[in-house]
Amino acid sequence: MPEKVSEEQIAAYVDGSLDPAEAATVAAALAQDESLRAFAEEVRQANRLLREALEEPMRDPVSADLRATILGPSGLGPTGSPDRGAAEPGQVVNLAQVREARRPWVGVALAASIALLIGVSATSVMI
Repeated sequence: MPEKVSEEQIAAYVDGSLDPAEAATVAAALAQDESLRAFAEEVRQANRLLREALEEPMRDPVSADLRATILGPSGLGPTGSPDRGAAEPGQVVNLAQVREARRPWVGVALAASIALLIGVSATSVMI
């Protein structure tokens, strides 16, 4: 009777990333169990769908409205860094504005750290 194999091993088998000994173990299990073969087929289909989805380039360019929504009114990206497309080549970026845009996050990080410390301390006292 073949060894029990995990879904991760079956997925790795389908991907061809197992060493020969482990691949032989999985192949033997697949030969014995219809449900494992069905799962392997599902993995193959999922891989095929992913490959097809990633092969197609993005058809529609990002609209200016969506870009403005993502970048916000400051023209800074979500990390507070300047949008590379916002500055013209050779234009100097004001680093003081970039630092200023990042400052609110310092307070949020500090508040989250304090809340975490209080929560951990309270949990330790209750135990």
